[in-house]
Amino acid sequence: MRKPALSLSILLGAAILFGTSSFLWAQTPPISIDLKFDKHSFAPGEAVLVSVMVKNKSNTPLFISKGFQSRVYSPMKISLIDPEGRLLIARSREMHREFPDAPPLAFSVDKGETVVRVAPCELLPADFSGASKHDLRDYYDMKLPGAYKAKVQISAMVWAEKCCEGNNCDATKGSKLLLLESERITFSIIK
Repeated sequence: MRKPALSLSILLGAAILFGTSSFLWAQTPPISIDLKFDKHSFAPGEAVLVSVMVKNKSNTPLFISKGFQSRVYSPMKISLIDPEGRLLIARSREMHREFPDAPPLAFSVDKGETVVRVAPCELLPADFSGASKHDLRDYYDMKLPGAYKAKVQISAMVWAEKCCEGNNCDATKGSKLLLLESERITFSIIK
């Protein structure tokens, strides 16, 4: 009789400690991300085609980090494990400099009195779905035969509607940082 009460109190304590909405979003984020391969096994040298698909599952529009809809869901965000259990590092054809994941958030004066941190945002339609298709061989050296494991991760900020005005959202109220990740998919390079 005491075990259900203890479990319920632990669950309620976690909800209060972490915030109810973030606790629920940690279990089921309103945006899904999936990987889909054209097939499960590939010959040496054959294109390893993968689609990265993103969908708003909430059935309501969401305020999200600016540029999310137009983002090309890059294979550079895929963690790829080779048959030896090593994480493969993506190579880029473009020269780039290392920068932090995101620039510092700007400050804005709210109604002439309060200074708040704001972040650029956009409205993500309730029916949004985006996809991009890539050949993983363009980004990763997959020389070993055997089973590879792939998973994609993308981060984004999402806000409650009441916290946003125009193209800026108050970063201190109603924002949630989501880490969107797919299930780990296994595919093979055959000899």
